[in-house]
Amino acid sequence: MSLCINPNCKSPNPDDTLFCYKCGSELLLAGRYKVVKLLSDKGGFANTYEVMHQGVPKVMKMLKQQSQKAMELFEREFEVLKQSNHPGIPKAEDYFNFVPKHSQTQTPLYCLVMEKIFGTDLEEYIKQTGRPIDQRCALEWLFQLAHILEEIHHKQLLHRDIKPSNIILQPDGQLVLIDFGAVKQIASIQAGGQNTWIFTPGYAAPEQEYGSPVVQSDFFALGRTFTYLLTGKEPKTLVNPNTNEVNWHPHISNVSPMLVEFIDRLMEHPVEKRPPNAQAILSQLTTIQNTLYPPVPISDPTASKSANPPPSGSRNSWKFIIPLALLLLGGAVWGIMWFRNPASQSANNSGTQGANLPPTNSESKCSTSNLVKKSGNLYGVIEIGSKGIKSEVIQELATPNEDGLTLIARNEEIEDRNTAPREPKAQTETVSAVKDVFGEIQQRFQIPCEQIVIYGSSGLAKAPHKDALAKDIQEQTGRSVNFISDEEEATLVFDGIVPQWRRNEVVTIDIGSGNIKGAYVEDIQTDKHGTFAIDLGTTAFTEKINAKRGEGSFVTAAANAKRDLLVPEIREFIQRKPAFQTLPRVYLGGGISWALFTLVRPCQAEQAIKTKEERVALYGRIYPEDINTFYNNATRDRNALFQPDLSQCKTPEQRQQAEKDINTLKSGKVFSIDNLIAGAEILRAFSDELNFSQRERIFFSRYAKDALPIGYLKQQLKNAN
Repeated sequence: MSLCINPNCKSPNPDDTLFCYKCGSELLLAGRYKVVKLLSDKGGFANTYEVMHQGVPKVMKMLKQQSQKAMELFEREFEVLKQSNHPGIPKAEDYFNFVPKHSQTQTPLYCLVMEKIFGTDLEEYIKQTGRPIDQRCALEWLFQLAHILEEIHHKQLLHRDIKPSNIILQPDGQLVLIDFGAVKQIASIQAGGQNTWIFTPGYAAPEQEYGSPVVQSDFFALGRTFTYLLTGKEPKTLVNPNTNEVNWHPHISNVSPMLVEFIDRLMEHPVEKRPPNAQAILSQLTTIQNTLYPPVPISDPTASKSANPPPSGSRNSWKFIIPLALLLLGGAVWGIMWFRNPASQSANNSGTQGANLPPTNSESKCSTSNLVKKSGNLYGVIEIGSKGIKSEVIQELATPNEDGLTLIARNEEIEDRNTAPREPKAQTETVSAVKDVFGEIQQRFQIPCEQIVIYGSSGLAKAPHKDALAKDIQEQTGRSVNFISDEEEATLVFDGIVPQWRRNEVVTIDIGSGNIKGAYVEDIQTDKHGTFAIDLGTTAFTEKINAKRGEGSFVTAAANAKRDLLVPEIREFIQRKPAFQTLPRVYLGGGISWALFTLVRPCQAEQAIKTKEERVALYGRIYPEDINTFYNNATRDRNALFQPDLSQCKTPEQRQQAEKDINTLKSGKVFSIDNLIAGAEILRAFSDELNFSQRERIFFSRYAKDALPIGYLKQQLKNAN
């Protein structure tokens, strides 16, 4: 159905018509948007509709009032939302005006289109649950909203209308602050410009009611919002008429006095008694959280020894103990090293830097191919993939961390070796690279060779020379090489990146160099996985395209290969396992997914979703239109491809990391331009055939690269026991 938005008509129309059958007004607004239904007509400034754009649902606000001030506020809302790239702030996409047919005044209707936020506002949430939120939930939501306000205030803006009905709780636990119609620039307020008196009784700060809002006015409204969420009662019904304070304490239970005092401080009538900025709020919240829910200590050999200083009363004794301990430790280490390798000590005595000599064959080899725990809590995992050698140092924790994990990847810089292991002619180079990485892990991290495992990816498992490759590697290192199957790899990646509470909602798609794997849980009771695999990963697909390219362009050949080779493969497994097309969430992994995220949303890394509900992994949200942007830039505008917008990077460190990743991709060391185009076609094929536009969420999972080595190591540890 297409809805006519002519205020004098509002007639429904069949889907297959472009003009209203009753008034003749256009139904495809601006040639792009079809109005599906009215969402709300209760707003003071605008009606809200759901519209469709190329199969993707959006939200459109249509301005009711035609005053100059209303139009200025409406346009300002668009400018604010257009510039935002924060998961807690909706993204505006378009702003246009529309003149209905046969309108008596020919007055244009002003329209603002933004992303559709799925979920329930917090006012409705309290009504539906029938009870207030608890203390843990309050802390979680306060953290999220403080981060959102930090983003808004950083842009020198005030929201001016924070209240439960303007905060949406999404199904993944992410809060989104909406309705930026009242937003105001801080500079214009400080300059004493004309101000619009916009406020919601019961939530607005006293100074805002008098037309002089400040940054702390948003904090006041935040405090009033949480009196509602923690009591279930509207603040205006709790106001003491004598003091104008909200008498909310008698209506709460099981809330720490620390948190109550903090919320009271947000609502202090004198502005100067409230926190000065969002950073101060976040700092105070961290103190409260650490006091109420102390973090579980985790043994970490890399942690600084100064992180837990000795009691102040014993400082003088430590002055003597520490040097003595270091002296004894140094002597013990020297003695052990001399006993293990006295020849190296002789070399040192003669002036040779024996400690920096590379290990000999006898040092790097192992006497066994089994996984045996010799010492320490670190393990090395080496993966031989289709494009090269990757490795991880995995730490085993004494007790599960807050995410329930006992194995975590250490953030260590071990350079990948790009040796094309799928090519038989590169076998010698590949074996040498594995040996080098093996020795580096032993030396740098003092990991016994019996605690290093080596496996070949599923993309390499079908290589004709894999057995010869495995034999050569075992001869050089003493370690056997296992090759994992497509199904096993897809299952390990799924189990490694999908939280337990999401297992029946998620499809994973891991786009590797040699193949593409995917998985979902077919039977939640038995934990049986449904999987697929296609031997057309980014590199393999590039090779197929070049084989069929002839004299034509690579772009045209890639489009044809997608149509003739890739799409039929995808449709075939969808027919067998339709859940791949219907489950609400998609988690993307693999190198080309990282390239997409890096070149389209480089500054979203710090804003990756990491909420109470999804803490196991780091996720960056991806939109279907991002895939088209990636493809268009790769095929038509290389300058735009490698010059994404970095203005939204929050910190210098984030910007430096983004620039580093972009330069890595630009250098061609990871992907050639042909690889990027081929990968973009793979992403487009999956987006079209698996209906990404109809999914609730699409995520790039940064944790996917660690899921496979951790999953494999966990499997080997289980077998060893």
